[in-house]
Amino acid sequence: MSDPKPMLPTTTGALAALTGARLVGPDNIEITSVDSAEVARPGTLTFARSAKYVRTFIESQASAALVNADAVSPDRPPTLPEGKALLVVPSADHAIARLLDALTPRTEVIPGVDASAIISPDARIDPTARVDAYAVIGAGTEIGPRVSVGVGVVIGRNCRVGEGTTIAPRVTLYDKVSIGRRCIIHAGVVMGSDGFGFLPAPDGRGLLKIPHVGSVEVHDDVEVGSNSTVDRGKFGPTIIGQGTKIDNLCQIGHNCRIGRMCIICGMSGLAGSVTLGDGVVIGAKSGVKDNLSMGPGSRLAGASTVLENVPAGETWMGSHARPVMENLRSLAEYQRLPETTARFRAADKQLADRIALLEEELRALRESQERRDAAHDASSHVRGSHD
Repeated sequence: MSDPKPMLPTTTGALAALTGARLVGPDNIEITSVDSAEVARPGTLTFARSAKYVRTFIESQASAALVNADAVSPDRPPTLPEGKALLVVPSADHAIARLLDALTPRTEVIPGVDASAIISPDARIDPTARVDAYAVIGAGTEIGPRVSVGVGVVIGRNCRVGEGTTIAPRVTLYDKVSIGRRCIIHAGVVMGSDGFGFLPAPDGRGLLKIPHVGSVEVHDDVEVGSNSTVDRGKFGPTIIGQGTKIDNLCQIGHNCRIGRMCIICGMSGLAGSVTLGDGVVIGAKSGVKDNLSMGPGSRLAGASTVLENVPAGETWMGSHARPVMENLRSLAEYQRLPETTARFRAADKQLADRIALLEEELRALRESQERRDAAHDASSHVRGSHD
């Protein structure tokens, strides 16, 4: 492997030219690192999305900051201490991503197959690919141009790995897994294992395993995080669409169909046969019930559970996920529940006290009426005896 040195140190002027930023402050400040404002030191470049974080930058030791244009007034820029500069860009997030890409060492794939690798005679390895130590590649598998296969990777039979893809150490691809071009499969990923399918045995004694004879198809420019798993389909393929990014520790069930440019954050799981439209975003620690769909552009907040189909473009949240505003209203009502309960209890006590008072008054009225009736009866008896 070859690791060219990153382009640091540099200057604020050079960074402004690289990012297309409007520079506020000196162009000759030396930049030696990139970090957050909280841990910055002199020579550090940080970034700020809002005016609040511009103030944080000014109070920090950082020397420069990439800042969103809407956080700095062009007519009244903030007063900067000596030795500080702002690089004003339309989007600090996009600019910092571009800058980090420029600063990241490029890892060049040096072709070759390590002597300890075990490769089937029927496998086809492009001469520009690299296969590292102790990798295993099965019969009928094709490894494309400039592919990097890491240490200890196991690739089964009849797999395909497309041009420029990186397979990190200890990845396992079962048979019939197809991976597109320019993908990144991080360490510990398992693709093509059996889906989770069982039936009660006819005699009621145990569970019968349902065979899964399908495959996995990963399209171009996909990234899958460490220790995530993608199950093979029961019949056809489990599909991950072009440009989709899956975080660490995610579970993709059998026959899921994930669209293009989706984002699935860490520790999330899709049960079998879930369909995600293009551009779906799923927050961390979330789950989607089997056979459901999330429409294109829909979003799911973290720690949510989808138990019914989510329409296109909507944002849902909650342990029984519902549209976000509906869920927030329910949450607000829930948070007011102690106050509401206290009011009801107070009203109930007032009502009980009032009922007790009315019952006491009614009892007094009955007693008074009984005394009047008794006096009347006595009077009538006396008049009758005189007659």
